Amino acid sequence: MFYTYKEKKAWSSDSHITHPTLVLYNMSITSIENFSNEFFYEIFDYLNGCDIYQAFTNLNNRFQQLINSSSLLFKIKIDYPSKDDKLVNEFSLLNKNQIFSLSIWTWINTTEMILSLNLDSSYQRLERLAFRFIERYIVNLIVPKLNDLPRLFSLTINTDYDVEDYDNIYRFIFNLPKLKYFKCEGMDSKDFEINTSLPIASNEQFSPIEHFTIDHACTFEQFVKLISYTPQVNHLKCLDLNDNQINLNFPSSMRLTNLTHLSIEAYHITFDTFEIFFNQLNLKLKMFSFKTHVEDNNYLDANRWEQIISRKLPQLEEFYLKYIVHFQDDDQPPIYSGKPNEFLSSFWLERQWAFTIKIEDESIFYSIQPYKKRWYEYYTHDTMIYSFEQLAKSRQLIIGYVSEKISNQALIFHDCIDQILPVMQIDHLHIKDEIFLVTLDEILCLLPELDSLKIHPVEYSHPKPVTDEDLLTIYYPRNKTKITKVCLIKICRTEEVYFLFALCPLIEQLQIDCLYNIDIELFLRSFLMEIKSRSIETLRLLCFRVPTIDDDMIHKLQNMIQSENLLLDFTIKRVMDKIYVQWK
Repeated sequence: MFYTYKEKKAWSSDSHITHPTLVLYNMSITSIENFSNEFFYEIFDYLNGCDIYQAFTNLNNRFQQLINSSSLLFKIKIDYPSKDDKLVNEFSLLNKNQIFSLSIWTWINTTEMILSLNLDSSYQRLERLAFRFIERYIVNLIVPKLNDLPRLFSLTINTDYDVEDYDNIYRFIFNLPKLKYFKCEGMDSKDFEINTSLPIASNEQFSPIEHFTIDHACTFEQFVKLISYTPQVNHLKCLDLNDNQINLNFPSSMRLTNLTHLSIEAYHITFDTFEIFFNQLNLKLKMFSFKTHVEDNNYLDANRWEQIISRKLPQLEEFYLKYIVHFQDDDQPPIYSGKPNEFLSSFWLERQWAFTIKIEDESIFYSIQPYKKRWYEYYTHDTMIYSFEQLAKSRQLIIGYVSEKISNQALIFHDCIDQILPVMQIDHLHIKDEIFLVTLDEILCLLPELDSLKIHPVEYSHPKPVTDEDLLTIYYPRNKTKITKVCLIKICRTEEVYFLFALCPLIEQLQIDCLYNIDIELFLRSFLMEIKSRSIETLRLLCFRVPTIDDDMIHKLQNMIQSENLLLDFTIKRVMDKIYVQWK
């Protein structure tokens, strides 16, 4: 597939591709030929470049000039799963001087495809190059040719094969004079397969790379050696840091003074080792992201994180932590033994960093990230500063997809929640998949402090039918929850809402994201009549999303409520595609 691009400014480390803005004035155009070149550049940006070439090349002189214009640059992506002589021939007809970026996704006939590119200095405006799913010997064939490309600013190399020796790749890459972005991916590589014998860089061996992503298995020693060649790096990612070496030596002469964004993903590193490593760094980070898969509850020690950040990262603006705990067979991870809710101290609240927990299959994800507006915060702005009181009550648990192959989902939820509660109490629950009513009730009983609930439609018949005995247990008065805010992601019948009145008798606000094939007027009438007949006195706000809503519909609903005396003192308004009905 081919794409096109209208150049507006040169690529640099702190810039991005900017599309031209198209302004059409009132004018009479009777022929497509009379549209401006800028109009076609805008359209071509969304079309297959090869189709453009075929359609316009031999059409007439006006379009021939358009296609050959130096202002038209092509972004080309070649997906080459099978031999396609036509594709190769079409590419060969393009003017190399009009190619801005080239991305090759290929794993069959690779050699033929790569050789047909004939990478050389004739690609005068080629700035971005990406090779994906290519064999090692092809990588070794390509890399030496890259020095011939006069404007190569961005390079991605991805191989789906074992790469035993990265030395040749990095030796060539670090010598490219204009390269600003480099990403090296070795998807099947393991730490014991990789040999990077590169020494620490000397003063004459520096690369101009500013964005550097190391996406293959890498030891601490290898990581330090690689970044010694990139003193100008400002965005650095190491996505497979794969050892737990204690004796770490970070050269005192190495200064990463430009580094502002650092992301690390680790698989075997304990928190003690991480702390030793980080204490050797002197960084001025604005963003730090750390993800680990190792089982070590020290990663949940908020006080140790606070000390590291205060001492080593005083300028940090954004912090992302993801600590993943896996349940394997019958082996359960140890229960956290520290104090609960430690990530709710003033240190974390001042920075507006929120601690969130997610259950996915048989894993628990503990996360820290900048706080984002929640669904139930109707009267706040996305960029507002939240009070300590608001953030202290933002403790959220998300339950994602849990495979149906797991025989007892309820037991998994129970075990996970037993792990979670010693770390943090839960105020808000978001269940992202359909859930059995009985299982939902069991979860709610385990989380007595819940204030909000966001759920998909509830299952009454899977994995087994809900019995009358189940319903009596669920709706028995002793099981009443404290939940005041509820969001239903989708309903297909109005009646699906009513079980909430028994499950959440203190409900104050209700949001419905999708009314599937439900008439809006009929729904609102039935709903308001139901809460009136049930004497639901706590509910005061209803919000539901209607993509086709307009002001006429709002007036119609308002007249219906007034004429039928469904509510007395109320307001109804539209905000974007949401309808808000509020009453006293």
